[in-house]
Amino acid sequence: MELNNGVALGKGQMYPVGSVRDNDLMSSVQAYRRRVASAYRSVKPTEMTTGILGAPFHVSPKVDGELWFLVLEAGKATLVNSHGKAIAGDIPLLNEVTAVASSVSGRVVIAGELFAVSAGKGRPRVGDVASALAGGAEAQVERLGFVAFDLLVGLVSDPAQVQPYAERLETLTRLLGAGKRVKAIKTDAIDGIGASFLSSLKGARPRDWWCDPHWGPFIRSSQSSVLMLSSWDLPSEQRIHCQ
Repeated sequence: MELNNGVALGKGQMYPVGSVRDNDLMSSVQAYRRRVASAYRSVKPTEMTTGILGAPFHVSPKVDGELWFLVLEAGKATLVNSHGKAIAGDIPLLNEVTAVASSVSGRVVIAGELFAVSAGKGRPRVGDVASALAGGAEAQVERLGFVAFDLLVGLVSDPAQVQPYAERLETLTRLLGAGKRVKAIKTDAIDGIGASFLSSLKGARPRDWWCDPHWGPFIRSSQSSVLMLSSWDLPSEQRIHCQ
């Protein structure tokens, strides 16, 4: 992948919109973004009691960040987004997966959430990414992390998106291991979602799944739909909060 017109981002480089000229790569990430966006469905906790089809389900916490794609190829790791921006070079999270990039054959493209540790004591928010990417050579890139949640290209013999989601996630977990800044999303598999699932949200699990008073976990079905549990329209006493 050739990149031009980069500017300093810490000790690495940030490349502006349109910098990624690889047509195959951009087609893959743009198609994925469109497909995933069309699969999202927001549901309220009270709607879970009716039951939703598509088991088995995979439940993971919501990470506040931006959708980026980690590209591993020829011993190098690069982040790109669907607008053709890129982050490359001496960036802590990219350095962490250099060995992984050297271990794979061909090109591997991984979808995930680029996030930044909050400058305060709160949990990461979308705005933290922008603040960590600001400042040019003084940018606080050490705050950046990447949570992988899907495999687009590589690692498996058949087209990755044809594989069941559970297998794609398992492949990512094996590849990335127990990384510090780059890791696969923490995910729990469940057989169904309904009244019993809603009860579990009020028990021990919210610490892992629900870390926002308005948005809860992502629930991915075997039919590729992605449910976003929302309590925006519920009275405060009916919302499910982190314990």
